[in-house]
Amino acid sequence: MRVSSRNRPRPRRKHQATPTDHPNFNEFLGEQQEALDFFNQALPIYQAVGDRRYEANTLSNIGLVYSALGEQQKALDFYNQALQILRAVGDRGGEAGTLNNIGTVYSALGTC
Repeated sequence: MRVSSRNRPRPRRKHQATPTDHPNFNEFLGEQQEALDFFNQALPIYQAVGDRRYEANTLSNIGLVYSALGEQQKALDFYNQALQILRAVGDRGGEAGTLNNIGTVYSALGTC
């Protein structure tokens, strides 16, 4: 039996969600900026007390926010800073999570 071209399923086009797709974009943007403000307050405190794991965690969280905002290069910069610290302190779980986040960014960049 032949299937006509009208009945064939069409391949779906990949669409990368962007922050402007958020139904309440201004609210979303404000929440992300607020998150960045808190992370940027925490970061120098962790650095001052020498808590490298939480420093790396905060850098990774900043990367997550930039990724959510569509600023993938900034996200990669922060993830790579976190990765260096996590490797230095031997946190293999944190390293794996950060590598996963980096992979997600590269995946997003590949669909643009």
